Amino acid sequence: MSKTKEEARNEIDKAFDNIFNNELNWEFLIKYERALKTYWEVCGSSKYIEKEKTPGNFTKNFTTKEEADMQHDKNIKMKKEVSRAWSEAEVKCSEDIKGRDLAMNARSETIEAFETYQKKIINHFKAKLFNNTKLQNAIIKRGLSLKEVSTLAEISTVQLRALIKGHAKNPRLKTIQKLAKALNVKESDLGFFK
Repeated sequence: MSKTKEEARNEIDKAFDNIFNNELNWEFLIKYERALKTYWEVCGSSKYIEKEKTPGNFTKNFTTKEEADMQHDKNIKMKKEVSRAWSEAEVKCSEDIKGRDLAMNARSETIEAFETYQKKIINHFKAKLFNNTKLQNAIIKRGLSLKEVSTLAEISTVQLRALIKGHAKNPRLKTIQKLAKALNVKESDLGFFK
């Protein structure tokens, strides 16, 4: 059964409370790391990435900015506290080498899950950005709509969008010539030649 972000977040809070409300041991840190790993896996699932339209806008997941700020402050506090707990566990549970190894493995899995999430987010937003900014700028300078440019260049609007977004990396020379003529620029100004 897949979890929601809220359920995954609640598991982190519960595991965090366990660390400080019980006798500190590796088991509680492992549970915390696994909860954290699950959270990053849930966040990295495409259904959550698709919902977020702009990078860095973490307030979308909250009703108010204050609520988002509170969660952000809580995250920082938890990070500091967990870091302290890891240090204490290193000293207190030093004789439990097997537990320490399991905890370290859980920690590296969390980091891996977070890095995977970060890559997915970066790739998601890269795909949404214009890749051919020279072509985009030429269109903006002329003050034309995509429909007008595609009509002047005698290409489809779909093809023009693909060229702007960088999905069509190597268009035919004839297409580049038509675009250059329609936009009244040199072919080399359209960003297709390195």
